[in-house]
Amino acid sequence: MSEHRCLRWSKDRERYLIVVNLSDSHAQALVHVGWDDLAGHNWILADKLSGVIYERSGDEMGKTGLYVDSGPWSHNFFEFSRMKIV
Repeated sequence: MSEHRCLRWSKDRERYLIVVNLSDSHAQALVHVGWDDLAGHNWILADKLSGVIYERSGDEMGKTGLYVDSGPWSHNFFEFSRMKIV
């Protein structure tokens, strides 16, 4: 069982997701993001705390969830931005 807890919110085009590992051990999980309109687009997930940037498929996040790999008591604060088509 995963000890991850999530909080998400959005306003207009802004979307944020906080993921916290509430255990004293390493944990992995597939997190249900909860936004139905992710499919069909790729997304930039910018961790506002660490500065790390990820690119993820909206189709994958919608079907299986967002994969997270967290150390003990760790957390992420993701800002979601839809990638622009060039």
